[in-house]
Amino acid sequence: MKLQRTVAMCLVAAFLVLPLFAGAAAAIENDTADAGPKLILLQNAALTNHYGYITVDSVDVDLSKGVDAVYTINYSIDPWIAFLVFLFGKQDLKNRLLKVLNPPPSGSGQSQEITFLYVDNDMAKISVTNVGMSYGDKTYWYPEHEFGVTVPQIEFHSSFTKTFNDTRTIQRGFGYY
Repeated sequence: MKLQRTVAMCLVAAFLVLPLFAGAAAAIENDTADAGPKLILLQNAALTNHYGYITVDSVDVDLSKGVDAVYTINYSIDPWIAFLVFLFGKQDLKNRLLKVLNPPPSGSGQSQEITFLYVDNDMAKISVTNVGMSYGDKTYWYPEHEFGVTVPQIEFHSSFTKTFNDTRTIQRGFGYY
């Protein structure tokens, strides 16, 4: 019992002190000898690849299973958040990744099933059923899709590879086979 209390106190102390160290480290990094004027550039919110503590690097979409898709999201999370994810679990991270992905609605009117195949601090694999529409003869349509952030690189893999750079919306969709 005493060991549990000691471990709990150490975790609480780390939880409270870790953000202070992160702030101090950031202050030291940004400290410069030149106190001259500084230029601050504001980034348009529509062009950012950040969602909360997640920074999206790329998304790969595997469409080789017909109307179903497997999304691989490569991202990074803030360092001190990684500790919180370790402590409290990955549910908040999963919720945020779903908002980043914002899967397109089912093209065929059938129900969709979203399954997390793998989630880590830098990558997630998410399977989504009934994303595309089937035209028969193994030809499909991927509908218009708006992601929750601007993704630096999106690659769609089927019988060919289609790449989009700095994209938030896949307009008009596209056919694949």
